[in-house]
Amino acid sequence: MAKCCIHPGREAAKIVFGKSYCQPCIAGQQAAVDAVKQYNKHVEPKECFITWSGTKWEALPGTGCAHWVSHQRNVSQGAPWNKCLKGCSIRVSDVVFGKQQIKDLTNVRVNDIWASGALSHVGLVSKVDTDNAGTINISITHDSSGQGGVRTNDFATYFHGQGKFYR
Repeated sequence: MAKCCIHPGREAAKIVFGKSYCQPCIAGQQAAVDAVKQYNKHVEPKECFITWSGTKWEALPGTGCAHWVSHQRNVSQGAPWNKCLKGCSIRVSDVVFGKQQIKDLTNVRVNDIWASGALSHVGLVSKVDTDNAGTINISITHDSSGQGGVRTNDFATYFHGQGKFYR
């Protein structure tokens, strides 16, 4: 029988995201997910926004924007303690690390990554179009603690045309 990846002396009770865990770990994971659902309601996905602290399972720190983008783009860069249970990055700096910056708005495309200048928030380009006057309109979808979930907002108005784009 498989052993728990956290407690190797215990029999595994369940495989979660490809790793084996004992029953106490499974119960601890569920309690941590319940805490995410209660205190970080906007975070998506909730079921993996948790970590083993070394003594217990708990919700990850932060607001979840990088976590959401990482799941959408399959990003798993950074230190193990800066990843969710599934292995996706949870820091904006890890999400944009190694990506090429797009300096000209005319080159921005759907699924490019947008990040605030201070790397404190991140989202994905969900729409790009040009109006009759030649103005480029960009929509950013992001996990917003202020708006209570994954929302789409206009780059020029909501984000004041600030931040950088990456591919």
